Amino acid sequence: MQDFDDFIIGLVRAAEPDLDERLEKQEEALRALECTDPTLGKWITTYDVEYLLAAFNLNDEDFAENFPEMSHLNHHDRSQIIEAFEDHFLHCSHCYLKRGYDLEMNARIESVYRKHGDAIAAHLSDTPTDQPEPAGNSEEGFAAKDFESLTREVTKPKMLCAVAANNSGRWSMANLWSKHWHK
Repeated sequence: MQDFDDFIIGLVRAAEPDLDERLEKQEEALRALECTDPTLGKWITTYDVEYLLAAFNLNDEDFAENFPEMSHLNHHDRSQIIEAFEDHFLHCSHCYLKRGYDLEMNARIESVYRKHGDAIAAHLSDTPTDQPEPAGNSEEGFAAKDFESLTREVTKPKMLCAVAANNSGRWSMANLWSKHWHK
């Protein structure tokens, strides 16, 4: 069975054949700008921004379970960290641009989930589908509640790296892409 990450990346690449070239140009644009606060910038550069903010916004129990090495941070501490990130975006062109690129990638991936929901569900459940991989299509799309139930079946490390729900209910997956797109 094809790895889940590779499967999703294949769907995104099939939908946008020039994506690798555009991502290279985005990387060049980011390299041309310097972060105004390297301590915050390291976090923003390393992780998908919406994933990062969603992770820090988890309730105390979920945060401690998923990030035991930082479990000493309570929700109030983490909300101050989120505020620092939000303020940083207002003053740092590099990180503001990185956040925009992450949001753009998340939108691409969400579009693939809506368009190919049936094929993705089949891939996760190892159930064959009448739709070819990765050209499957779903007219109705893939509801967030269905996606949420499916992601519970994905192993925790993969979920932490690839899928996180933030307060608005949007799914953040640019980290998945940034780790694998250049293969």
